[in-house]
Amino acid sequence: MIPNTRLMKIPAALLLLYLFSCEHPTEPKPDPGPDTTSHHFIWRVDTLGGIFSTAISIEIVSETEAYVGGEFFVYPNPNDLSISERYNLAVWNGVKWTFEKVNFQINDQSKDFQQSPIKQIRKIGESSLLFLSIGAECVFRKNGKDSYKNAKSPVNYCWARSETDIYFTGYGGAFTHYDGVSFRSIPTGVTNDFVDIWGDEESVWITSDDKSSTAFAFGEYRNNNFRMVDNNPKGESRFPFGYISVYKPSIKSPLYLLIQGFTLEVNSTAPLTYSTILNHVESGYYFYWVRGNAPNDLYLGDWNTQSFAHFNGKTWKTFTVNGEGQEAFTVRGNLIGGCGNNSNLIPPRVYMAKRF
Repeated sequence: MIPNTRLMKIPAALLLLYLFSCEHPTEPKPDPGPDTTSHHFIWRVDTLGGIFSTAISIEIVSETEAYVGGEFFVYPNPNDLSISERYNLAVWNGVKWTFEKVNFQINDQSKDFQQSPIKQIRKIGESSLLFLSIGAECVFRKNGKDSYKNAKSPVNYCWARSETDIYFTGYGGAFTHYDGVSFRSIPTGVTNDFVDIWGDEESVWITSDDKSSTAFAFGEYRNNNFRMVDNNPKGESRFPFGYISVYKPSIKSPLYLLIQGFTLEVNSTAPLTYSTILNHVESGYYFYWVRGNAPNDLYLGDWNTQSFAHFNGKTWKTFTVNGEGQEAFTVRGNLIGGCGNNSNLIPPRVYMAKRF
């Protein structure tokens, strides 16, 4: 079992009619106007598994397809915790959650498999899923058939252009590319633990907020070359958490960097220049992810609670779904989700919100 002191309830995908049966209106729906988006959301919350369960990853594809990874214990008799069934994947079909088991191959030469907690899930294209374990193991699932790969070094997060163009970040400065056949390590020159990754058709960006280092890393991979854009950011005392998260909604949109309380719109990465246009600091929140769809539809995911802040082009509005911790946060179009729990003595929760 993966030790965890604060994990959140995992976001569940919404079926529209089902949502209305458990709707939580946030405000009357206004006319958003030509340059802003609506702050109107409804959501549902589900519990996955029993005590000692954890939820640490989420991938939303649509209202009828979503996945949560972690470790889930199901007890046939709630009064007898000595008998349980263990899973590491929860699947939403628009009506209900079901549990599945994903087995990871320990290494390329071994025929031994283990059911490790799933660290991250990515839907690639129309029919492929990628599951990452908490180690270096990967499972590629295409049309229901699994194939197994080992990245040789621990991987944390990934971003993909296609099944043959996938990038991974990891601990100790690890940055890895997978071409559909083999893994290739890309030297970064730093030992930071990278915490986020995103890309577009031209570049891939990785970030680190490693507090044990004086260098908070923000790197860019472009034209088969990696360079550290900034590993000692200006105003370090102003931005004590380093570069936490990076996101680019589309190739034509700006690149956004999240530093606790500040969302920076990047003007250039050579050299690094940015506009601090989206200051958003709220007591009690630790915003850890920046995601979104456009400059007038940006989201910050909180780490302490299952909460998110929405920027509609003019104003911020923060929504707290529940007080459980948030281990993963994602945005797919007008669907927003998160999952986790504060303690593995409390079953994890998953929520999924929809913006109207």
